[in-house]
Amino acid sequence: MEILERAITEKKKILVLGFGKEGRAMTYFLLADVRIPRFAVADMNEEIINDELFKDNPKIELITGDNYLKAVNEFDLIIKSPGISSMKLGPLKKGAIVISQMGLFLDSYSQQIIGITGTKGKSTTSSLIAFLISGMQKPVTLAGNIGVPVYEIVSKELNNNTIVLEISSHQLENSPASPHIAVLLNLFQEHLDHYPSFLDYQMAKWNIAKNQKPSDFFIYHYKDSLIQSLLNDNPIESGLLPFSNTDHGQDGSFVKQGKIVHRIAGVENDICSIETVNKVLPGRHNLLNVQAALLAIQAYGINAQEAVKNITEFTPLEHRMEYVGCIQGKHFYNDSIATIPEATLQALEALGDVSTLIIGGYDRGIDYTLLTDYLLSSFKGIVLYTGDAGKRIISQFPINADIHSRLYYFDDFSAMIAMAIKSTPVGGICLLSPAAASYDQFKNFEERGRIYKDLVISLSK
Repeated sequence: MEILERAITEKKKILVLGFGKEGRAMTYFLLADVRIPRFAVADMNEEIINDELFKDNPKIELITGDNYLKAVNEFDLIIKSPGISSMKLGPLKKGAIVISQMGLFLDSYSQQIIGITGTKGKSTTSSLIAFLISGMQKPVTLAGNIGVPVYEIVSKELNNNTIVLEISSHQLENSPASPHIAVLLNLFQEHLDHYPSFLDYQMAKWNIAKNQKPSDFFIYHYKDSLIQSLLNDNPIESGLLPFSNTDHGQDGSFVKQGKIVHRIAGVENDICSIETVNKVLPGRHNLLNVQAALLAIQAYGINAQEAVKNITEFTPLEHRMEYVGCIQGKHFYNDSIATIPEATLQALEALGDVSTLIIGGYDRGIDYTLLTDYLLSSFKGIVLYTGDAGKRIISQFPINADIHSRLYYFDDFSAMIAMAIKSTPVGGICLLSPAAASYDQFKNFEERGRIYKDLVISLSK
């Protein structure tokens, strides 16, 4: 922990900025270090003063309320939670370091880590990697943006474990280190409310590979033009292992004659059939996720051909093209994780003939042209939409377009699901794949997905 160790040794002032899951885990970690006489925790929420952790604890200076960010310039090391945008930080103390909990963790354990980032597919790919490694009877720990703060796992025995981390762009900001195996799945417009520009978002993601060494590996989608541009403009020293659904002519992973193939040092090996993958994780996007996962474990020194034999036992994650069930002869899918148009298009492609599509939510100003073009040219079902994002999507259709007869707007989510149940024909598919964030009506996409599932079941009775 070079950065943290140096701050402790030099008696620097330390601030934990944000007291969510990650901030709490970091606070417990710092409290346990007897070398730190005092540090601060800052959060907007004044109610945290009632937390048992802060009662009669002289080691912690607590800063709360609307002006909690004004104290930032008094500290030398600011350990920032990912939910707080760097754009909100004012002037810093000379020589101050802003870093995430993830950045500190990568600084300490990088050689044990398989790190996965990308706009979409992170959770599925991370979970699959951990699942396949565990199936080989090898010790593995899954943490990060998937819901387990990294400083919750530090107390566990990590010396012999492979650490699989799902890492968000927010967690990668200002990171001084990159994982031994770095996976960048894709780049789409996302989190434009958190960054000054789309390029800033991409550069935050690029920290997954930026600090790699020659002995490390960078696994990436060969056909993603944005990743290729980053790679061309920001050369790295690590070994490159691209994946693609066609042969790219390099070492890495590609699809050939219905199989995933690895080419390592010029030697090709069939790993598994596409048919096997589709039974568990359908869709071209999931095929890419599986390729990335298998390359990652291969690069880490685990036999991918052996590990993939367990893939049929893998349980897909909630809210990701999750099959809710067949109710009244109608098929319902929950894809609430789809917060960008590209993800919605992937779900539509994977499921085929969708009868009812539910879209919309909080508008973050992302480009919906791909989705509107598809809906105008290829989609034949009805579209139920909500929120400012839904209104903006619909506003892009020409006034005289035929699709207007199949559009229905709803302020009320429950009424929208009732309409979806009624309108979907027997044998048809109803898909919640919003292409927008959820926090105009819900806390997060998980809450939106669970309420959708509950309503489908309760309103169908």
